[in-house]
Parts: sequence; structure tokens; C-alpha cells
Amino acid sequence: MHIIRRATSADLHVEPFRAAVALYPRCKDSDETDTPTLILIGEKDWVNECVRYEVGLPTPNDTIVKVFPGVHHAFDHEGIDKRLNGFTYLYDPKAAKEAIRMTREFFNKWL
Repeated sequence: MHIIRRATSADLHVEPFRAAVALYPRCKDSDETDTPTLILIGEKDWVNECVRYEVGLPTPNDTIVKVFPGVHHAFDHEGIDKRLNGFTYLYDPKAAKEAIRMTREFFNKWL
């Protein structure tokens, strides 16, 4: 039997990330990380499985989840407004501006 496991920064002999920001990730992996992480996602995002953190479930260490109310996938892509295969991709200037502000603040804290 061949067991596949994820490589870690120690396995690869590289420094781990000091901080990370993820826009609309899937949030499926249960692996915890020691890397401070900011997750930014829209409430109406079709890949939004991160909302579970907003309802009181614990997040990994130093993880912040911001769910933008009423916001769809690709909210930071200026000019996008399309529906494809039943999914909505819609720019939201207010959420995009807030995501930029939060990202800068987060990186200023950790880097």
C-alpha cells in the first residue's frame, strides 16, 4: 500500500509562510496550520464552505474569517458580472475595498 501525504515546509527545507490571505477558498481541509491566515469570502459564494466558522465552530490558530453579507464569488474582480452553469460571479466594490483594507492590516500585523 502506498500512502500519500502532503509535503510540509520542513520536508521541503524551506521557510514556512509567515502569513497567508485566501480569497474565497473551499475551506474543506481540516488540517490545522500554524500560519496566521485571513479568509475573505462572500456569503453567497457558491464555494462557500467557510461559513461554518462564522457559526461558532473553531478556526485553526490565528485564523480570521470574514464573510461579506450578500456578496458573491469573485467579488474583487472589477467589472465581472456573469452567470455560468448556474453560478454567479459578481464584483462588489464595497467588499473589494474592505478586503484590500483588511489584507493590508493583516499583513502589517504579521509581516
